[in-house]
Amino acid sequence: MSFVSVTRSSLSRKWGRRLMATGLLIALCVTGMGCDAVGGEDTSSPSAPATLQAQSDDAQVTLNWSAVGADDLNGYNLYRSTSAIESITAAEQVNEEVVSDTSFTDSSVENGTVYHYRVTAVDENDNESDPSTEVMVRPFEDPPRP
Repeated sequence: MSFVSVTRSSLSRKWGRRLMATGLLIALCVTGMGCDAVGGEDTSSPSAPATLQAQSDDAQVTLNWSAVGADDLNGYNLYRSTSAIESITAAEQVNEEVVSDTSFTDSSVENGTVYHYRVTAVDENDNESDPSTEVMVRPFEDPPRP
């Protein structure tokens, strides 16, 4: 029968390295960095929606855009302003819940007013993409019929 001799210093070095590595991973997760690699929370945003288009009508605007190909896509948010949208934080979010389709009709507009729109993609962890390019549109009344 043979016995393996383990010295106190070799044991503490081995466990010390493991504890240090574990502490580093915990620190990265707490600061929001690197958790994806160790099974933590997803912090990456989906791609921005492309080809946003707007069609005006009587007191409404219909928006269409290309779908974002993200496995964890939850839907889209739409933002509106009466001036150019430099940042979505300065714009009004039009939808109350994320929009699951690639089309949305905004019926809370006034004829004759110019509106600017942008759309973002949102994943299941509420990570929001950069906004799409902006479109500008003015809803109008139907012309009188003879």
